[in-house]
Amino acid sequence: MAIWAEKLAVRVGRNEVWAGVTLRAESGVLVVVPQGRSEARRALMMTLLGRKKAASGACGLDGLEGAVGYVPEGECVYGGMKVARLLGYAAELGLRALDVEARGARIEAVIQELGLAEVREAKVRELDEVARWKVTLGEAMLLGARGWLVEIAGADSGAKLEVMRGLVRGGVAAVVCMDEDAAVALVEATEHVCVPGPEGMGFWGNAARWRTCAGEAL
Repeated sequence: MAIWAEKLAVRVGRNEVWAGVTLRAESGVLVVVPQGRSEARRALMMTLLGRKKAASGACGLDGLEGAVGYVPEGECVYGGMKVARLLGYAAELGLRALDVEARGARIEAVIQELGLAEVREAKVRELDEVARWKVTLGEAMLLGARGWLVEIAGADSGAKLEVMRGLVRGGVAAVVCMDEDAAVALVEATEHVCVPGPEGMGFWGNAARWRTCAGEAL
């Protein structure tokens, strides 16, 4: 399974904000793509998902059709629901083949994996940004996500990226598009992240700071 792009160009309005994007995230690989503009991050994610037409080039979700968890930045859906109940709804949809006991065990496993045990009875809107973000991840996990397209921005970028690294170690494929300044600091201090090299990306400045990684599994 893989999330990939080959010489992909993406427009926002009339402007081409991505050009020549080439990346490949396979099982056990996390690809970090730096971008400072939120609308550009969203455009790339929508294109990789197949919801937005590329200006040129190609992309795909090999073996992951219908199994990609998309986590946009700054969104809080169903904020009035309690964490455990919201995850329960997701499990009812994504784990229909399991009986109630097995679904409950899977929900509990997700809660523990994401560190949500202490807030399981809290309403989603009462949580801090990272916890709300984890709830969105949990929903996608229970709906069957085996690959991830994630937008990250803000002061909590480091904590969110660390969560994604943990998921990728479990064998999923992930592409994270995040604020460039945060990405530079985080990736330089991280061993297990692959960053597309400047020869394969259409960067706006700072391209020289990025190194090319071969895409080794974690």
